[in-house]
Amino acid sequence: MKCALTIKISDGLKRVFYLPEYGTALQLLKFLEKSAQESTPNRVKDLTQRYEFSPEDTAAVLGEGSFGKVIQAKDKVTKQVVAIKQISKMWKRQDQIMRMHLEIEFLWLLSEEHHQSMAKLLDVYEDHQTLSLVMELIEGASLQKWIQECIVKNTFNEQYALKLFKPICESLHFVHLRGIVHRDIKLDNILLQGYTYEKPILIETISPKLIDFGLSTLLLQGEKSQVAVGSLAFLSPEIVKGESHDHQTDVFSLGVLLYIMLTGRFPFVANQREQTFYNIKNKIINFSQPYWATMVEKDPKERIRLDEVLRHPWIASANISVPRQ
Repeated sequence: MKCALTIKISDGLKRVFYLPEYGTALQLLKFLEKSAQESTPNRVKDLTQRYEFSPEDTAAVLGEGSFGKVIQAKDKVTKQVVAIKQISKMWKRQDQIMRMHLEIEFLWLLSEEHHQSMAKLLDVYEDHQTLSLVMELIEGASLQKWIQECIVKNTFNEQYALKLFKPICESLHFVHLRGIVHRDIKLDNILLQGYTYEKPILIETISPKLIDFGLSTLLLQGEKSQVAVGSLAFLSPEIVKGESHDHQTDVFSLGVLLYIMLTGRFPFVANQREQTFYNIKNKIINFSQPYWATMVEKDPKERIRLDEVLRHPWIASANISVPRQ
């Protein structure tokens, strides 16, 4: 028996899922109810009752940005070392607060089926000033640091890039299969677990992790978004043009990411913002291999799909061991 399952997102937004049978609908409903229970922020207990950390300790600050800080902490119960992303709610508009909660929903959903190339959400705390996301600690450095080291040492290596690029593609494919578009694929949003800047590179011990779903959105099959978001150097032509976009915008950003991993150069960035926009819409990247260029096709309909990227022989060759340097 076919049925429709209507989910209320907010007062002005709802989703309708058309499912082939009642049992499937019931299973989905139970899963969503479970996720809703797990994603309810812990407003009763104080964060410091469970986790030991010092926001004033600069050595414990793992990262800092416009959102707030990421602080290293220790679970007093399990003794596990974690990362706490503290997001300030002060002076935030209601739509910004809603986006923060949407990121939590995505993280809970992705953590339910934990992928090895993603940081897991462990807990959420909220008060009137701060939203705190307790995450699995990723010990390493960003892909940005990797690129900086490669530039300094002139150590760009196609096989090394491939070893890192394949799990990045796999993690994004995992995200896409759940209807989520990341929309902020960039060097700083890839953490390399096991990588330490300026220490000998042991590529087999490094594991990329996809992070930061603050700009992500959920698009069901056939849906597109008109909201223009992302980081300038990695924007797709459709976003720059103000056109609607779907999961293919992430594929373009992946293509830019790969180009940088292979060359150390940002293909579209210019001194002027408008020139950068022009380059994204018109400049053709000269990849050494033509199949890489299909990721940065200007027309999203002509752009290679992520499942096709993963099936490509070059990606499949990542299973071949790489000599250590």
